[in-house]
Amino acid sequence: MNERKIIDRTLLTDLAKEVGLNASHLEALGESRQWEIVVGGDMLEQLVEIQHRFEQLAVMGDDAYRGFYIEVPRPTPEEWGDAEDLIASGEYDSREAFLADWLAFNPMETKWFHIASSRYGDSRSIGVTDRKRTRFIITNDSKCTDVEPDDT
Repeated sequence: MNERKIIDRTLLTDLAKEVGLNASHLEALGESRQWEIVVGGDMLEQLVEIQHRFEQLAVMGDDAYRGFYIEVPRPTPEEWGDAEDLIASGEYDSREAFLADWLAFNPMETKWFHIASSRYGDSRSIGVTDRKRTRFIITNDSKCTDVEPDDT
């Protein structure tokens, strides 16, 4: 349906819950050496559409910067790894050891991420950070490498 949606923290938090998004998913997107996702074609059109929705927010600085925070849950032990397989492979001695490691790596029940949109001329981007580290950026103009757009 053509129901008009307001992109805000509630919408993205609800979407994250609907698809089962957790902190480890967002962190994993930024673990590669290349954290930019360069888009063109249909994907660029979707990026532009999302940025139009961001325009409901007040500009927060240069380059039409707008952003907000979302809260996502930590991964469950099952999402973090298969305890039985890891015990069988010798990675862990017991389920208790696995759970202790899971808790050490995921001490907070939820984690906050900042989602921001910016534009400068023809360059557009949406970035996700935990405000200490950039997790990933979706852009049509790579700043790091000569990457070809991903039109898929």
